[in-house]
Formats: sequence, structure tokens, C-alpha cells
Amino acid sequence: ARAPLSAAGGGAPLVYADNGAAFIALDTLESIENAPDPQVVQADVPRSALAAAGVPVTPETAGEPVRAEMLVSADGRPLAFRLTSNP
Repeated sequence: ARAPLSAAGGGAPLVYADNGAAFIALDTLESIENAPDPQVVQADVPRSALAAAGVPVTPETAGEPVRAEMLVSADGRPLAFRLTSNP
């Protein structure tokens, strides 16, 4: 991960990794920077799990999956994510 920047509006900080693409941090920036051998993996994430990151969720769509890429540590701990499908 490269130097993080604050997200617009004071949201979760952005972490730049994987050829400069922005991820939304799920862990502290220090933990992300110190994670050995982080990997990017594909995941289907329920919309309800993304509400805390500011993704709009309605009761009708809360259980629907959203395609995302997760930055995970070598032990599988989620560090950051970015959406790859329209929420």
C-alpha cells in the first residue's frame, strides 16, 4: 500500500495499492502498511455490510451482494476494499 489520503467528506481513508487504484480502509493505516504480502481477492459482499462505509442501502436491497475486490493480509484478514460493480 502506498501513502493514504483522507476520503472526501471525512469518510474512511483511502489506501492506494494495486497499480494506484483506491481502496477504502477497513483497518488502521498502520496495520495496512505493515501487513506482510497483502493480496487482492474477488468477493461478493452483502450491501448491508457496506453501510458503515457509506454505501447506500435500503431494506429491499440489504441482502443483495455487491462485487468487490478486497485487500487482505497474508493470514486472510480484510484490510481494505473497493467496489467493482455499481452499488
